[in-house]
Amino acid sequence: MNDIQNELKSKRRDELNIIARKLHISHYRALKIPELVSEIANCDENLIRKHLSITWWDRYHNHVYGVTTVIAFIASILFFVIPYFIPKDEALVLKPDDFQFRFSVISYSLNEDDIKRAPKAIPCRATLGKLRLNFDLIRLDALEFGYSRGGSRPKIAYNAENIRVFNIVQHPKLVDLMGEELRFILPAELRDFGGDSTTFEANLHIAGQWFTDGFKEYRNGTVTVSIDNLQ
Repeated sequence: MNDIQNELKSKRRDELNIIARKLHISHYRALKIPELVSEIANCDENLIRKHLSITWWDRYHNHVYGVTTVIAFIASILFFVIPYFIPKDEALVLKPDDFQFRFSVISYSLNEDDIKRAPKAIPCRATLGKLRLNFDLIRLDALEFGYSRGGSRPKIAYNAENIRVFNIVQHPKLVDLMGEELRFILPAELRDFGGDSTTFEANLHIAGQWFTDGFKEYRNGTVTVSIDNLQ
């Protein structure tokens, strides 16, 4: 036991604190070094020998935990802050799934019977700058209603499904499409569908953003939607 006491007396205060902590000695920080050595020496000899060797982890684990906590805290802040410093358009790298399109036939004269005679699916092709898109316009099964000064305006709405985008590497980011137009030939089945008052609404949605909406009357059978401003 004398060898243990001699070794304990040769250790620094911080090393004695580590041994006392491992031996579950209460209030060890309040004890003076001679008292602390005595308290440790009164513990089970086998336990004392087990904890006499101080490892690197014993010395510095609190520092490691502290640094890890600080790093995690900083990382959590950066996770929320960094996106605000990335230009909104630059952050959007386009994928085929980012494209959505809705097309509507609008006329005061439309009714539920017109739903039945409107084609349910129409294959279409379109261009958007250097992009080529193929998609199917799929009809919704119920009339929708928009409102204007003239009153309620019934519409037959189509959602574009099975959208395929070609040459997307030519416009890898949303900003690359600024100033371009989505252009496609109005399906012959829908021209003048609601009589002379027929108009068309074309809404283009890219990467979670609406670029244009509103009423678009076709000219020469061509529908255009301009990519003119980031919302």
